[in-house]
Amino acid sequence: MPVMLIVKCQIKVRCGDVHQIDTPTSSGIQSMTFVNESGMYDVIIRSDSENAKPFRKWITSDVLPAIRKTGGYIVNKKEDTPEIIIIMARAVLLAQASIDKLKSDNIEK
Repeated sequence: MPVMLIVKCQIKVRCGDVHQIDTPTSSGIQSMTFVNESGMYDVIIRSDSENAKPFRKWITSDVLPAIRKTGGYIVNKKEDTPEIIIIMARAVLLAQASIDKLKSDNIEK
């Protein structure tokens, strides 16, 4: 899972989401604080920063309501018809079922 660098963050993040990593820099090895993806979302959702507001608004106004209503979120284009969106959603469900089956088959081996 990728990690992101958070600089001068005053928001408390769960211990498992924060990692101190010795990182090579032009000044030599420095200990840097990284937060994982889950922690990044936690920081942005709780942040009072003006930079975080558009992301927080998108998550709370578009993404989460779509997941609650439909079980998922798909970014679509303005020209996409409801029929195309349904086809894309079905394709995602089929792909996920295939991935789950492959994982299940690998666990059984």
